[in-house]
Amino acid sequence: MSASLVGSEMCIRDRDMAREKNATPAQLSLAWVLCKKPWIVPIPGTRKLERLRENAGAADVVLTPSEVSALDDALNTIPVSEVFGGSRIVKKC
Repeated sequence: MSASLVGSEMCIRDRDMAREKNATPAQLSLAWVLCKKPWIVPIPGTRKLERLRENAGAADVVLTPSEVSALDDALNTIPVSEVFGGSRIVKKC
């Protein structure tokens, strides 16, 4: 399966879970980061007050351990560039 198809499926799964949580995909992503380790603090950037409020709402999104695990499993299927700590992605001709 191509990386773009895997990424698309992840986006759909992310959107569906966000909808179930009454949250935006951005809030779900930030909530996931908040669940990883207590010393990891996401610092999202924005220039718009409405996005700042939206991002702050991530603190109110509660993820169960199984939901965090499901997101982890989905993310583990997406190839990551070695720039970000993944393996080198080689394009096949």
